[in-house]
Amino acid sequence: MRTGILVAVAFSIVGFGAESVNYDSARQGQLPPGWSAPVDHKWAVRNDKTAPSHPNILEGAPGAGETDPPLALFDKVVCVDGDLSVKFRVGGGNNRAGVVWRYRDSRNYYLLTLSADEKSVVLQRIHNGTAEMISPVGGKR
Repeated sequence: MRTGILVAVAFSIVGFGAESVNYDSARQGQLPPGWSAPVDHKWAVRNDKTAPSHPNILEGAPGAGETDPPLALFDKVVCVDGDLSVKFRVGGGNNRAGVVWRYRDSRNYYLLTLSADEKSVVLQRIHNGTAEMISPVGGKR
């Protein structure tokens, strides 16, 4: 069984309409055009007949995220206000996924993580490689 995370993304930027991102024309086994990843974070387009946006998905490589979250970065969108819709499917031992924004480098960004095992949603600021939890106003840590 493959382990990893699949990701499908749809952006809606205020004033610019909606843009959907899929991997249908991307080459198998590579990052799709317009995406990047830190050197040690491996992602690839794979065929998956069960994907809601078939035929292709973006998947983290087996073992990805065992020490640090595997990052795949969409390079094209820069906006001030917008809506983001992301489809995840987790499985094969890796039951977490997340969304990154305000990415400066692999040690400085914001991360929203969803965990199926822990039944949790966690917002963090990664600053100089250290995770700092951000609690909602009135929320508990």
